[in-house]
Amino acid sequence: MYLVVGLGNPGEEYEHTRHNAGFDTVDCLADSAGARYWKTECGALTAKGSLAGEDVLFAKPQSYMNTSGGPVKQLCAAHSVKPDHVIVIHDDFFIDILNELRMVFISVFSYRAISGYAYRSVVPFGTFSFQT
Repeated sequence: MYLVVGLGNPGEEYEHTRHNAGFDTVDCLADSAGARYWKTECGALTAKGSLAGEDVLFAKPQSYMNTSGGPVKQLCAAHSVKPDHVIVIHDDFFIDILNELRMVFISVFSYRAISGYAYRSVVPFGTFSFQT
């Protein structure tokens, strides 16, 4: 099973803003995967579907972006998802390993990526190499 997490902020004031690009993208992917029923678990809205023959759990943590790590960690434990099967979709700025500032409007990265406040929230419970 893969865990696809869209980072964003809960609340109407953030709906469809660039900060919620992760939420909006996960909604589109979940729709494509046939996920129709969303429920609340582990501090996130979740739905199950299938993409490319793989079972996928879609998640939208309902904490703010910078504290999304808690719900992601709980979902991984609850569904026995391995770190290399976690994909995080976000909108954010980050500094790459060459210290060049790059703007990323929507970036999909594996759980191995470590950079930025939202990422630091998601990745503190393991040791991973930097990869985008």
